Amino acid sequence: MAGDPAARALAEGRVLVEALLDAGVYDHPTHDIHLVETHCAWVILTGDFVYKLKKPVNFGFLDYSTLEKRRFYCEEEVRLNRRFAPELYLGVVRITGKRRRPRIDSAGALLDYAVRMRQFPEGGLLSELAASGQLQEAHIDQLIECIAAFHRRAAVAGADSDYGEPQQVWHWISENFRHIRPALDSREEIDRLQQVERWAEQRRGALEALLQRRKREGFIRECHGDLHLGNITLIDGRVTPFDCIEFNPGLRWIDVFSEVAFLLMDLD
Repeated sequence: MAGDPAARALAEGRVLVEALLDAGVYDHPTHDIHLVETHCAWVILTGDFVYKLKKPVNFGFLDYSTLEKRRFYCEEEVRLNRRFAPELYLGVVRITGKRRRPRIDSAGALLDYAVRMRQFPEGGLLSELAASGQLQEAHIDQLIECIAAFHRRAAVAGADSDYGEPQQVWHWISENFRHIRPALDSREEIDRLQQVERWAEQRRGALEALLQRRKREGFIRECHGDLHLGNITLIDGRVTPFDCIEFNPGLRWIDVFSEVAFLLMDLD
């Protein structure tokens, strides 16, 4: 690890996160502090507030490898998610002090940045409601209204941008095949992947004119980008999306119907 800066940064980040599980770090009441870890973030729940730190990682499509990049993407996360959940996303805070004795927005050396959010009650995710049979038509009606209103006001991609262009759409599709292939072992799986890839290539040619027209007509917009049921919750009975893609604009500036199709696939 001593010769690997990425591994060292990740280890130092874990030391900091462990220290942030101490209630004495915070200047507000806390209860039941616990950590939720994803492949790219540490999320610390303190009771009333959540602190989300980005891991110092670089996966190609996502790069949080420097302090400046983590600051930028924390700010982007707040900016973008306030479009549909302004009451949740409170701002970006500085983690300061010493790695084993950090503080929030206090004097001392700058260690890292975190997104500060209001913690919402558990059990309200639409994925949880669906799993327990409690997802109702009224929730779906409200979701339709919410997403339609959001898409109407979302920024439209300029004609001079690459967003929504057929080659850009194909880039992300082809990336799937490139990354999946090395993970397959059996001939049957490889053959199935090749069949899907050939089908996608055929559809690419057939849909190119349609994709170009959708771009001209203004349907490529700054969307959520990851709109599945696990990223939508009920807050005071209101359907509220959160946790959109901030780390890669190419995955966010998409056709509004691609966003709808992704959500429909999850519902199905």
